[in-house]
Amino acid sequence: MANRTRVYGLLGLVGVSVLVTSPTAWAADPPPEEAEAWASKIPIDVCIMSPAANTYVPINHTQALTALAFDLDCYKVNDVWYDYYDDVTSGTTETDHHMWWTASKGTFKEMYGPSAKYVAPDYEECPNDVRDVTVTAHAVDFNLGKKTQNTHGYHAYTEQEEIGQASITLKIWQITVEYTQSGNASDAYGGVALPAEFGGGKLGWIAPGDPAGAAIYGGGTKVTGIIPDEPGVVDGFHWYQRTHGVEKYRTKNDNLEHHALTMKKFVEPGPDDWEEGDIDTYGDPEDDYPYMNESPYNSQWNYVGQIVLLDTPGFEAGAGNNERIAAPDNWTDYVHAMTYQTWVIYKTGERISNQCSWTVQFTLEADGQTGTWQLVGGHHPN
Repeated sequence: MANRTRVYGLLGLVGVSVLVTSPTAWAADPPPEEAEAWASKIPIDVCIMSPAANTYVPINHTQALTALAFDLDCYKVNDVWYDYYDDVTSGTTETDHHMWWTASKGTFKEMYGPSAKYVAPDYEECPNDVRDVTVTAHAVDFNLGKKTQNTHGYHAYTEQEEIGQASITLKIWQITVEYTQSGNASDAYGGVALPAEFGGGKLGWIAPGDPAGAAIYGGGTKVTGIIPDEPGVVDGFHWYQRTHGVEKYRTKNDNLEHHALTMKKFVEPGPDDWEEGDIDTYGDPEDDYPYMNESPYNSQWNYVGQIVLLDTPGFEAGAGNNERIAAPDNWTDYVHAMTYQTWVIYKTGERISNQCSWTVQFTLEADGQTGTWQLVGGHHPN
């Protein structure tokens, strides 16, 4: 509001000066070459017009910025002073600008001229749920790109006229995603309940019969996205998840280590080399995965300030704990060693949270006497 008051006051002053010191010249209408002297009547004035101060911007998202700037100088001819509005706004590139933008955190897609496009920082640079970032617009009457000064006017850098600038605070916000593999899915979850064969909402290690009705080996996992209250945003969230690792089996007469028949296999990349093709888009309308909620309300429609995804990746061993053992499959061993990475995007398609990684791993062996699967070695979650 203070910035706007300055501009309105300046605009009022412009009107008065036109009446008192007519004529008034602009940078596009240069004054006579016989000007006897130049002076700065009012320092360069800058006002950020949009967005409003304390606007909430999600991490990784783009915010448009606009500003006004004025430089009221004056010149003397025959001992009469005339107003002159110098150019402090033209140019929108690095090679011809008078205005530019800076920020205490984040970057810019466009940063020169009266308009800019600011990109909020990522999660690691904004560790709090809501963080203040200062955005500043600067203006000079000196063409910074060409490093040449205008023909007329009272110029910064040559006469020490101060650089004009104005700042606002943006509220950068984010969702914090975390996971748990112990306990049970809480009532904060408002999605479809996991069926008994997938553990019925138990978190952690699940095996056939544990808990009752389970027919899977795997890791019951609840991933939670915690939404800060300040922005007041309650919708537009979508879950994304991707994987790397290996899931393989061996059949009779096959060697698991040297001749693995692949049911589903992802060659494990480095920590920063995830393949985009590995993404499961839970938020895709064409995806019928039901065990999640993307609205921060529980099953009783009470606001809980978080969204939840339930997942139980693993091997479906069946009610008899013997799937794939009998002919024609003849499986003898099975290995699951997968890392999952889950995050949230916002309605515009950009990520709005950290990327939360978690794992499920175990090894099974078919018991030749009972014809059922047996866990061999350790497992995770424990």
